[in-house]
Formats: sequence, structure tokens, C-alpha cells
Amino acid sequence: DGEPDGCNSSRFKCVMEGEAVLDKQTGLIWARNADIAEKKMSWGDAVKFCQGIKIGNREAWQLPTKKEMITLLDTSQSAPALPVGHPFKNVGTIGSAYWTNTEQKGDSEIVWIIKINLGKVQQYLKIYGSFTWPVLGSN
Repeated sequence: DGEPDGCNSSRFKCVMEGEAVLDKQTGLIWARNADIAEKKMSWGDAVKFCQGIKIGNREAWQLPTKKEMITLLDTSQSAPALPVGHPFKNVGTIGSAYWTNTEQKGDSEIVWIIKINLGKVQQYLKIYGSFTWPVLGSN
């Protein structure tokens, strides 16, 4: 419909009464509000948060895998490194990192995070605080 918020672009479509976004390239459904928890939390708390949240009347949300989170990135962009015209709201500030559920091989205390403003992927201890961006449809 030509909305400037990216809700009906060639890649993204807002669903669940605008509370979530379908990525047509991957089939994944993301929370439209990238700061839905409104705070940083440990990895364990982020997992529980996703399991307990209801978005658009749907449950069973999860942390994305590293691979799923990377599919959102457009590293030709920055602050945030997301496709131009994306429909997401409250995408993190400089330095913001989002949890994935992908552990570092050989060390269950470390998982991969995505620094969304720079499009960088790095390892992070689960006990530290980071942002939570729920996805539906991940394995």
C-alpha cells in the first residue's frame, strides 16, 4: 500500500495486526518491536522471556539462531545494518547486541550475538546482558 514504514515491501509484510513481520525471503516471523523486552537481560532470561511472551496472539516464540539473525542483516547499511525501508521498530542503539540461541562449539557458556548497528557477529558470555528479538518459526 506504499506505506513508508516498510510493512508491505517486496521483502517484508507486517502480520498479526502489525505486531510482527513476515520475512518473505526466509519465511520467519519476527517481533516488529526489536526492543519488546524493554531491557537487556541474560541469555537464560531471554530464552524464558521468548517462551513466555505472546505477540499477535501467538506463543512459542524463540531466540533466533545465528544463521536466522544473519539473514536480516544488510551490511551495506549501518545504524542499523538492516535493509533500507525495513518495518522494524525500536531497533537497538549504538553498541546494541541481540542474543541468538547458537552456542559456541565446545563452550556452552558462550553464545553468538549480533551487533545490529554494525552488522557484526561475535561471541558473548551468557551471563552478560543483551537484547532479545523473538522469532517464530525457528528450529
